[in-house]
Amino acid sequence: MTERLNGFQRELDVELEKLRQFYFWIHLTADMGCGICFVVGSVFFFYQSLLYDGTWLFLIGSILFAAKPFIRLFHELHRRHRIHLSQVAEKS
Repeated sequence: MTERLNGFQRELDVELEKLRQFYFWIHLTADMGCGICFVVGSVFFFYQSLLYDGTWLFLIGSILFAAKPFIRLFHELHRRHRIHLSQVAEKS
């Protein structure tokens, strides 16, 4: 019985680590995207001909910035759901 529970725990640990890495890369991509959009958008504001494009880059950067807390929320909900499923499987 203990070996079976240890097997479940090891499997859960591996799955949770994969999940953590997946959300880490999504969060990092959003961070980099928002940073790039803000820097390039700022440079575009120096040129009248690029002002419109700079405005769009600022909007995209802002959306990516606003998405970051939701990425963390989805990660936490996904992690808790996976733990719950594992606990249900252990009991059966």
